[in-house]
Amino acid sequence: MNMMNEKQLQHLMSLAAADAYEGMKKGDGGPFGAIVCQGERIVSTAHNSVFLLTDPTAHAEITAIREACRTLGRLHLEDCTLITTCEPCPMCLSAIFWAHIPAVYYSCTRQDAEEIGFIDHHIYRALQNGNTGDIKLTRIDSPECTTLFQTWQEAQYKKPY
Repeated sequence: MNMMNEKQLQHLMSLAAADAYEGMKKGDGGPFGAIVCQGERIVSTAHNSVFLLTDPTAHAEITAIREACRTLGRLHLEDCTLITTCEPCPMCLSAIFWAHIPAVYYSCTRQDAEEIGFIDHHIYRALQNGNTGDIKLTRIDSPECTTLFQTWQEAQYKKPY
């Protein structure tokens, strides 16, 4: 992975913030912008689009990762860096893990986000305690689902990820 210097990172953070401002002005979502870079090349940029897309998962980081994967034609971004205006929420952090992004640079913290109304502490607490908070998860025994998983295990066409 090509390491960027402080000046490059500040420039990219400014670009992410500018994209976030544009999204906010259009009413697309909150003050969040993200950029995925491969070395010094910008692969994707995105801003929070939860209202634009009527999609609670359309955070800037998720949207930037999706676009980068499409652009590069692969699921893993192990040679990429994510620059984002705010510390990633638990959902975005999970996407970063799934995409194998090894480095993330952010500016505002989750505490800063909470101070302006974006509250994630209940998710962090649930993850830390190993529970699901107010969400009730109930397992249902299903032979069809067991067979489905066995079929995947034995399939010649499967692609592990």
